[in-house]
Amino acid sequence: MELFSIDDFEVKFKPQTLLLKPFKVIWDRDTNIDKRQALKDLAFVYFYADYKSDYADVIDDDDREIDLKKSLAYPKDWFLKDDKDMEEAIKFYRKRSVTTASTLLVETRKSIYKLSTHISSLDFTEKDEKGKLVHNPKSLSDIVATFPKLLGSLNELEAQFLRELKDSSTMRGNQIKNTFEDGL
Repeated sequence: MELFSIDDFEVKFKPQTLLLKPFKVIWDRDTNIDKRQALKDLAFVYFYADYKSDYADVIDDDDREIDLKKSLAYPKDWFLKDDKDMEEAIKFYRKRSVTTASTLLVETRKSIYKLSTHISSLDFTEKDEKGKLVHNPKSLSDIVATFPKLLGSLNELEAQFLRELKDSSTMRGNQIKNTFEDGL
C-alpha cells in the first residue's frame, strides 16, 4: 500500500488516502483549518505501521510508540491503546500492506531481536548447586558466530522486500511494459 511518502522532511499522503474510512476518520476529527493534528496522526500511522519507515527497526510496539510520541511531540498522557481511531487506522494499514516478503521480514527481525534479548539476559557466572556453570560460554560463542550470517540474511531479505515494493509500485493494474521501458 503506497499511500504515504516522505518529501522535504514531511510525511505526505496521496489524495486517495482520505477515501479510506480509517484515514478519513482521523482527518475529519481534526476540526482545525490547518489540520496539524490530523497530519501528525497520519504521520504516526505511517511511522508506526509502514515496513519502510525509519521506525521499522524498533521491534517492540511499545518501544516504537514511546519513540514516536517523543519524536512527534505527543502529550505524555496520550496512549495509542486509548485512541481507537488510530488503532483502527494502523490495523487497516498493516493488513493492506502485508506481503509474503514483509511478513518474513518482520518475523525475522522479531526472531533476531528475541535471540539478542535472550543472550543479554543470560548470566554466564550463574552456577548450579554442584558449582557447575549453568550456561555454557561455548554455546554463547557458537550463537554469536551465527549472527553475521543472520544479519546478512536479514539484509538480503530487506533488499528483496524493497525490490518487491519497487516492482509492485511501478507496474499496477496488470499493465504490460512497453518496449524499451526497462532500458536497453
